[in-house]
Amino acid sequence: MAAQTPPYAQQNGSHTAALFRQAFTSLFGATQPGTLASTAGGVVNTTDLAVTAQASPNMTVNVAGGSSWIPQTQAANGGLYFGLNDATVVVAIAASSGTNPRVDLICATVNDAAYSGSTNNWTIQAITGTPTAGATLINKNGAGALPVASIPLAYVLVPASSTSVTTGNIQDARTFMAMPNASRSNPAGITTAANAQTIGTAITLVTWTGATVKGGVTFTSNAFVVPVAGLYQVNGAVSSSSSGTGGNTGVAIYQNGTLQVNGQSAGSTSGFYGSNCSGIIQCAAGDALAMYVSFPAASSGVYTGQQTKFSIALVSQ
Repeated sequence: MAAQTPPYAQQNGSHTAALFRQAFTSLFGATQPGTLASTAGGVVNTTDLAVTAQASPNMTVNVAGGSSWIPQTQAANGGLYFGLNDATVVVAIAASSGTNPRVDLICATVNDAAYSGSTNNWTIQAITGTPTAGATLINKNGAGALPVASIPLAYVLVPASSTSVTTGNIQDARTFMAMPNASRSNPAGITTAANAQTIGTAITLVTWTGATVKGGVTFTSNAFVVPVAGLYQVNGAVSSSSSGTGGNTGVAIYQNGTLQVNGQSAGSTSGFYGSNCSGIIQCAAGDALAMYVSFPAASSGVYTGQQTKFSIALVSQ
């Protein structure tokens, strides 16, 4: 391989479609030269190409409008295709098996005659899985396989003898494109507090002084609200330098008011108290994640020198 000439874009030059795609691919930090993996692609915004059930469930699903980048995965240096869906697409799901459940894959696929076949288009389609005993959205036994030059959008569980697709049987499988800089990122947020707080022995919601959010996360009522379903890494930590008689310090993270992750550490007679916790939480779009803390009682009831941090980040769909 040698330097590709002419470079994109040069006056009076003849540029291949692949070179044009490679130029955009470089903006997303995808490794080139070489053959891209399906994970190099994804949707742009949190609502793009989201898969949902019908208001009156039947054997179809809706795929929302939006933008996507789809990698050419069958040939080296193929770059990323841009696919725009400007209206909701209805995708049909094949009839269920009368015996076993099945997991279908909804995906966006590019057909390019320059690499194979005779069709030039992109399509949103269902890849029907193989009915398999025990198939679920967790193990995905027999799930439809992702075609070349495709990105996954969702998995759909089709129970045996079912006649409709419900919301609970759809699992979001989208990945999100991100520019390699701080202005674009997967959904994430971090907030801190550095003020003295009267907490006593009860678990109490921290009063945050502000939050930084990315990728559609919002911060409302002292909780992060996530924009898309997925696995979120959550981290919480708190410490104080106030004097006291010792005891346990706790920190806990709640999802929609239910305890999910917590941590506790023994107090110190030297006057330092601290605790932290971390974990992975499966979230649905719109779930609220909040952090609570507790300190042992002190004669003053106020803990000074306090440092508190709470962060979340989408790690997997």
